[in-house]
Amino acid sequence: MALLLAFTLAVSPYTIQRDRAVGPLRIGTATLSQARATYGQPTTVRYRPNTCIARWRPLRLALFFLSFGGDPCTSSTLVFATAASHRWKTDRGLRVGNRRARLLALYPHAKAHPDGWWLITRRACKEVGGNPFPALKTQMGSRRVTALVVSANICE
Repeated sequence: MALLLAFTLAVSPYTIQRDRAVGPLRIGTATLSQARATYGQPTTVRYRPNTCIARWRPLRLALFFLSFGGDPCTSSTLVFATAASHRWKTDRGLRVGNRRARLLALYPHAKAHPDGWWLITRRACKEVGGNPFPALKTQMGSRRVTALVVSANICE
């Protein structure tokens, strides 16, 4: 518990820690109530089957929570995040707004794909096909980072 508290206090609320956390919110375990405690009341909350999407417009942050039982906005975990404000950065220092050259300097193994630059690639478990997916990627526009996107491995 003390380690979790130290991690929460040490992490900037606007730093994406690899593909593991958005600020202090751990991918795969964080809840909407924890997100509210960190970022305040969301601007919008949308219910979809098994999914709750919370958006904080001033932060340009969207968090997607998944649940296979009960209300997805009360009994779910964080599985996907998109951060598009200039205040967001990765733990290596890549910020929304940086040029592609900066991306490649910080992530020399990044690969370009039609949906953006994959900074961290993981492989899904065999139960869902075992295909590679972008655990951390950028969305790009005019050779600049327009958003940082984190995806959970649903098998973890």
